[in-house]
Amino acid sequence: MTRNLFKLLDSVARSNNAGSLRVSINRNVLRCFRKLRIFAPDPYDLALSKLERNSPKDQGDVEYLARTVPLSTQLLQERYERELRPNLMARQTGMTVL
Repeated sequence: MTRNLFKLLDSVARSNNAGSLRVSINRNVLRCFRKLRIFAPDPYDLALSKLERNSPKDQGDVEYLARTVPLSTQLLQERYERELRPNLMARQTGMTVL
């Protein structure tokens, strides 16, 4: 893949027009990564997973997430009660869930 990327950049670098150079590089780079798929967790899922671990770093991450992403506290609390709390309670009582 590295050779192909260098070939693309080398062939584009010979252009005299700076505007077309930028467009060509973007198109060629995008063509290299056309099968790349990026997945990101839902902000509520991310917050709940961080709250479950409850380390100081994770607490700071949740605080940052709450400041930067508009989260509904009501929805977060409902999902905590429905999804996370039963699992935490099962661990505390020693129950195993299959």
